[in-house]
Amino acid sequence: MPKFLLAFALAASALFFNGLSFAQDSEMGLAKLSAADEKRYREILEKPIDAGALNTTRINAYKEKENAYLMLGETAGREENLVAWAKIEHDGKWSLRNYLTVMGRFEEALKVGNEIISEAKFVNGQVRIRAYVAHDYLLTNQVDKAKELLDKAEAIIKYEFPRAFRGNSVAVMWLLRAEA
Repeated sequence: MPKFLLAFALAASALFFNGLSFAQDSEMGLAKLSAADEKRYREILEKPIDAGALNTTRINAYKEKENAYLMLGETAGREENLVAWAKIEHDGKWSLRNYLTVMGRFEEALKVGNEIISEAKFVNGQVRIRAYVAHDYLLTNQVDKAKELLDKAEAIIKYEFPRAFRGNSVAVMWLLRAEA
């Protein structure tokens, strides 16, 4: 039974947690968006982000722009947005690493991924980022480095997960996601 749940969790995460799943279908383009939605997303992309604003305001603007890029299916300017976001927030680095991997720029993705590994504080994030970076290493035929990261992730699961905070359903969900 646990193997069935693991398989189900992997399938669900592949379907629902893939960043590209939020993008428009390339065959349909903007046909899925109403004219008003397209206009609104284009306005979001055209609006500059105030460099003097509070970090939380800038982070929200970067996230809003990232969503607009995904909804419009555009890549022009997206990397610049992700790089700026990554400079001020950890989640921005995760998104940048994913973007670089999808674009086939594995060496850059590995650099960002290894930065995230060195900064990761929570055990679930430590496991997840190691799995993602190991995947990038596999894509570049660096099997030994991938194995090293996966062995470390397995050790974290084995020795540190039992002590991890499980006081609410969200914490448990993140631990289960990392295990999967």
